[in-house]
Amino acid sequence: MMSSDMEGAQPLVNSFKPFISQAIGQQYTPLNTYAQSGKMEQRGPIGFDAALLPLIGLNADERVTSNWAERVRENLVTDRNNEYYNNVLALFGLGWYDNQYRFNSQGELLVPWAESGQP
Repeated sequence: MMSSDMEGAQPLVNSFKPFISQAIGQQYTPLNTYAQSGKMEQRGPIGFDAALLPLIGLNADERVTSNWAERVRENLVTDRNNEYYNNVLALFGLGWYDNQYRFNSQGELLVPWAESGQP
């Protein structure tokens, strides 16, 4: 989600590559990941998959990223109160995927309608 020209962006993205590769390979984000061993276990909630979309987009081709986003949309539950956190994470991940916002190199929020003057 960081601007690619922000200092330290690429090393940070690179540090997540093993995690992203494994998540893509198993086609879901794990619930638990152990830092020392790298072991991942259990399937995480759909919100975890949504939150991972920005990193998937930086580390996979458009087909993989598009399939990931579609799976999130298909499995997201929006009509139950106990799905609040999954929906917030989906707003975050899908909003980024749908180009609803970005951040510049100073960390400032960029929204497309601000440029055009339309809400």
